[in-house]
Amino acid sequence: PVVPSVVFGEGLTVLGVIRSLGRHRIPVYCAQRQQAPVSDSRWCRYPSIGPLDTAGENLQTWLQRLELPQAVLIPCSDSWLTALAEFSAERRQNSRFAVSLPTPEVIRRFTDKGSFAELLQSLGVAHPRTLRLSSETDLEAGYRSADGPMFLKPCDSQRFGQVFGRKAFPAGDLETARERFHEAARHGIAMMLQEYIPGPPQNHYFIDGFIDRHGAVKALFARQRLRMYPADFGNSTCLVSVPLDEVRPAVDAACTVVRAVGFRGVFSAEFKRDPRDGTYRLLEVNARPWWFIGFAEACGVDIAWMAYLDALGREVPAVKSYRCGRRFVHAEYDEPACAALRREGQLSTWQWYRQWLTAVQAVFAWDDPLPSLRSWKRRLQAKLRRMTGG
Repeated sequence: PVVPSVVFGEGLTVLGVIRSLGRHRIPVYCAQRQQAPVSDSRWCRYPSIGPLDTAGENLQTWLQRLELPQAVLIPCSDSWLTALAEFSAERRQNSRFAVSLPTPEVIRRFTDKGSFAELLQSLGVAHPRTLRLSSETDLEAGYRSADGPMFLKPCDSQRFGQVFGRKAFPAGDLETARERFHEAARHGIAMMLQEYIPGPPQNHYFIDGFIDRHGAVKALFARQRLRMYPADFGNSTCLVSVPLDEVRPAVDAACTVVRAVGFRGVFSAEFKRDPRDGTYRLLEVNARPWWFIGFAEACGVDIAWMAYLDALGREVPAVKSYRCGRRFVHAEYDEPACAALRREGQLSTWQWYRQWLTAVQAVFAWDDPLPSLRSWKRRLQAKLRRMTGG
């Protein structure tokens, strides 16, 4: 019988994972109640016991109540990554629930930014100077020792994005930085002070990949950011796949880091090329599926499927090549980014629409169109209400 999968998390990452597995005819259950567009997907289903209430229900209890005799568990957020890795580590002999994940120790090495910086330093991997902030005193010390622009970066990027709708705060002067530090603290979000690497969005590159249970690198995929929104410290809205050889220093650095810690599973490493010396500086490594995992699949690198196979102890086929030069667009967020470029004369209307029509879409898919159609319907209805004052 086909072993189903249970996906933990919300949003676009979950949509990409359930589509990948759904296309392989794998039953996919969402552990949490999903909002649109995920809830509109043809492959979105829930266990008969209902979705997991993260605020009041224990993970172990919920899994024990599942009617599934066996399942592959896939986390799509940092919090679920940690929870499932610890759950799996405690039950190594339990064959009912399978995972393809790094150990809790490796996850902590990546999520603890101080430990992560020490790792990069020991490996000789270029990275921005980063300071973990536990108090206002740390913030002041960081400003005194800074020799260039800095910015405030959250330790929990997903929680920060939900609260503030962006990825980071420009630090500005010390007084402004204090206000933002305390604002994040009121929401229970720890912050870091990090060196700002100059350069446009196009200087950002991502090296995504998969390492199986034997430590073999089965896939590598490189993509370049073309646009982002908001313009400073926003999320990618338009990307393009690029050859690995075009960003070989970044590829080598990413492989050095994941191999050094004995990594297993899905990873995505973010770099920014420093225009001052051409160095690719490693910003962070996510040890789980990311927002645009569907773009990698569209280019021929089906990483969610690899994680499923590896979790079950099956052979994972290696990816030798992928389609380069393919564009990816997240239309909902790319629209304001394109509009700003159009006002500045950097993008014509024809270029804008041509790029959209030929790109892989974040939400729309021919074999799963409902999420996109209903999303655009809701946006049009909202726009009409604003225009009519309704």
